[in-house]
Amino acid sequence: MGAISRINKSPINQRTKTNLRKVLRNSTRVSFLSADTTGTENTTLGNVSATELRLNVYAGETYFVSAHIYVVHTTFNGSKVGITGPASPTTIEGVAVVNGVPLVYDAYTDVCNVAAGGALHNNAVFNFYYKPLVDGTLIVQSAESTNHADSITVKEGSWLRVDAVAV
Repeated sequence: MGAISRINKSPINQRTKTNLRKVLRNSTRVSFLSADTTGTENTTLGNVSATELRLNVYAGETYFVSAHIYVVHTTFNGSKVGITGPASPTTIEGVAVVNGVPLVYDAYTDVCNVAAGGALHNNAVFNFYYKPLVDGTLIVQSAESTNHADSITVKEGSWLRVDAVAV
């Protein structure tokens, strides 16, 4: 039984239950990729994993989101990564550092786009504030930057972290 279910079934008063649920859902959460994940040969961003590198966020809360994503690819296809989530957030403000180059991160984009013929890896570090309008899930995505028969691999140990912050 999950923690929220235990809180719901407990005999404590409703106000305490509400506060406990809020603390639980807004605690620091981290999702790690437990094994190398090979992506499809496609230039459209797609979820890296059905169960990992994804974390729930809640409407009206403000979060500090950080992620470190490491991708390898061939010289023929290149790679790109991004983070997506609930539509129309009120705030996305921060920076992504891609292979040592800082970029403004203020929208859901494929900030880590290394073209074919470039380096054989992408190393993306995201740090940004985020405030969703609706409940949903932040998800790390990847794709080839140039369509080719070779695949890309998001490496084990890549991670996504979400911290609720008071503003």
